[in-house]
Amino acid sequence: MTAGSGLGGRPGRRLDPFSDHAGTRRRSAEQAPGRAGLTAALLLALPMFGQVFHYLIDIGPLYALSKAWPMLCLPLTVYGLWRLHLPAAPLFVALLAYVVGVTPLISMIELGNGLVDAIATTVKVLPFSYYFAVAALLALARATPADLRRATLALGWATFAAMIVLWTVVPVDWYVNDPAASRIFLVDEGRGYR
Repeated sequence: MTAGSGLGGRPGRRLDPFSDHAGTRRRSAEQAPGRAGLTAALLLALPMFGQVFHYLIDIGPLYALSKAWPMLCLPLTVYGLWRLHLPAAPLFVALLAYVVGVTPLISMIELGNGLVDAIATTVKVLPFSYYFAVAALLALARATPADLRRATLALGWATFAAMIVLWTVVPVDWYVNDPAASRIFLVDEGRGYR
């Protein structure tokens, strides 16, 4: 990574996935040792950053982890915010400040929500911080475009395979028409089994 300036002119590093700290060209993904471990880590982290389980109440532990993920990634967010020079960083900071600070305040004034209720609703908007956290994760892990391509394609193929398996093996009585009971296996008149 090359020297640059972080948010507000602070010293930081430019996000350049093709060079290391000394600014030299990094070895390709096929030559670098330990790339399989990095791919495995990306396979675990990317669905959490992509909010795959954010509304899937059926899978309790992953649902809870998804809700806690922004707080667990707070160190990465801080690192990305202060140490990386990211495009549009001031815009994301302003957006994050608005949705975390102003929106709860407006809900307290306009809707009469209590402080705890207003702050609790910010859990839905905390994923805006992923802009900095994902960049920090990729920079610290020194992930290459090939690493990302490999992990993304693996997740895509796994999704298609899982959908086919679920479509063929899940019994009809697992499907419900109440989204409060299931978010995975739903049935309704207009769209059928989905």
